[in-house]
Amino acid sequence: MSCATLEESVILDETAGVVRILDRRVFPAQVEWVTAETPDAVARAIRDMVTQSSGPLYAATAGMALAALLRDIPHFFVTFRRRGPSYL
Repeated sequence: MSCATLEESVILDETAGVVRILDRRVFPAQVEWVTAETPDAVARAIRDMVTQSSGPLYAATAGMALAALLRDIPHFFVTFRRRGPSYL
């Protein structure tokens, strides 16, 4: 992830089973990503203000998707994919 934009500051990586959050505490001076492997880690990143502005909403949504992914809830992903990545 060499290029970062605010529009893509929260990424649900289904393959890796993680949420990647652009660290707004250091952006744009540096491009660093916080990798959350659990919904609790996503919540911690929100509390620590890793993501700001509208980012917490997107991070929380990705955290819920991660929870569904970790629990293998296929119905959630049918709905989630139908709406597409526009939640970000």
